[in-house]
Amino acid sequence: MVSRTRVSAKTLGNYINKKVTMIGRVTKISTSRDCIEIDTSEDIKINVSLNEVFEGPLDSIIEVHGTANSKTTISADHYVVFDKEDNADFDQAEYNEFLTIRDFKLGQSVNLREAFSDV
Repeated sequence: MVSRTRVSAKTLGNYINKKVTMIGRVTKISTSRDCIEIDTSEDIKINVSLNEVFEGPLDSIIEVHGTANSKTTISADHYVVFDKEDNADFDQAEYNEFLTIRDFKLGQSVNLREAFSDV
């Protein structure tokens, strides 16, 4: 299994050419539906290239699993669209706060790095 790191838009550039996981709200869908733009809680737009046609609605919350290509682009291996109930309940700002606290703690302990990496 390949491990992935959950990242925020502000830290994406630190993971170029590495496997990442990111959550955001879909704000644009290309006409071919193989590229989307997501907006993060930090008001940063991230472009996501998909290896399949996007099947979700505009304005949905999505979790992207893929490779960071730059500080604003991800090539997705796959994605998960949150259902309507989760979409309504998801607090992007709170999730981002979790990532900030986690990143701070990771800087303090190597064991925590293993605990918070996705596999």
